[in-house]
Amino acid sequence: MIVLDKIQKDHEKKKMKKRQEEILNGIMLGDGYAEKRGDKTRIRIRQSLSKERYVTYLFNELKNLTTGKLSKREGKDSCVYISTKSRAEYNVWREKYYIGKKRIKPEELEERLTPLSMAIWIMDDGSMVRSNMMLNTQRYKEEDQLRVLKVLRDKWNIEGSLNKDRDKKRILISAKSTREILIGIVEKEIHESMKY
Repeated sequence: MIVLDKIQKDHEKKKMKKRQEEILNGIMLGDGYAEKRGDKTRIRIRQSLSKERYVTYLFNELKNLTTGKLSKREGKDSCVYISTKSRAEYNVWREKYYIGKKRIKPEELEERLTPLSMAIWIMDDGSMVRSNMMLNTQRYKEEDQLRVLKVLRDKWNIEGSLNKDRDKKRILISAKSTREILIGIVEKEIHESMKY
């Protein structure tokens, strides 16, 4: 009986909670990546050292899914990063966010985009330029970017546009009223170290 209880507890520790799934969706919309390792996948989160408090927050939220350590690299490419364990059940993340090696927005984006996942995406891959909110979506195809804009408009009445960034485009949310709607949606989920 004790052995069965331990197996059950171990299984529960590895099980992904709804909040963790929303966080991982935000990470995958942003800078996170799903790395295929044989027949398994792991999700990696890497940010500059200036975002160490934010990555520590993510680590604490996802701790039971991770390898159990927060890592830092100092020097020229200094960064802080975490990884989930490699698991076959994480292959679904690779399938939803990639075609081959090309990153895509998932088909069921409207369901995956919650206030928490949107907040994580902004903290992960957003920026403020003057008074404009930017989502750095330059690596996505224009059709995927337009789909994101449609979901933001249909789901939350947030108007945005595509903004040229050298030879690519990114999502721009510039109207004050629209920014205020977005802030109202994500504000309680923004980590204190990222409120600027």
